Amino acid sequence: ATIKAKRIETLENGETKETGINEPIKIGVFTIHPSLVKDDNTMLYYKSSRINKELTEVRFIINKKPSYIAIDPYGTRNDENLRDNIFSF
Repeated sequence: ATIKAKRIETLENGETKETGINEPIKIGVFTIHPSLVKDDNTMLYYKSSRINKELTEVRFIINKKPSYIAIDPYGTRNDENLRDNIFSF
C-alpha cells in the first residue's frame, strides 16, 4: 500500500503550514471496518510503521483476504479528515 501523509502545524495567528513528518504511526489491515472490531480475529495486522515522507510504501504478509486498510484507524492523532484514513477493497 502507498500511504500519503502530511503533518500540518497551526501557527499562533491561526494560519497553517506543512511540516516534515517522521514518526511511527499505527497501520491496520482488517476483514471488517475498524470501527466494528471486537477481537483480534478480524484484525489481520496492526503495528506501527515509520512514516517519514509524504508518500510511504508499506507491505504486509497476511493469511486472509483483507477488506480494509487504515492508517491511525482509531484516531489517536489530530486529523481534520479521519474518513480518508481508511481504504476499503
